Amino acid sequence: MRIKVSEAQGPVLDWLVAKCEGYLCDYQYNGSLVAYSSDWAQGGPILEREHLQPSFQEHGKYKGLWACNKWVKDRSGATVAISQYGPTTLIAAMRCHVASELGDEAEVPEELL
Repeated sequence: MRIKVSEAQGPVLDWLVAKCEGYLCDYQYNGSLVAYSSDWAQGGPILEREHLQPSFQEHGKYKGLWACNKWVKDRSGATVAISQYGPTTLIAAMRCHVASELGDEAEVPEELL
């Protein structure tokens, strides 16, 4: 089933991060093994390695949420930001990581939903 990365959370988000990290074959998943979006020991190294830039939003549409940006080159060679938001730094960062790897929507197994 396809979902919006901006809405992914909990085991679904952790599964998507594991997929981006190359740890999944097909749709095998054990939710007790990964907690990228809630455990700094797992998600923190990805945030640093990928140069993700979190910030707290104090104004505008996303006030009270964490934002996270990753700067990438688009097809024309221009530098653009991939941005995602979430209630915590790690959720925003892991959504940003997934969006930068898989796009704004991603396929997840139905048993995770």
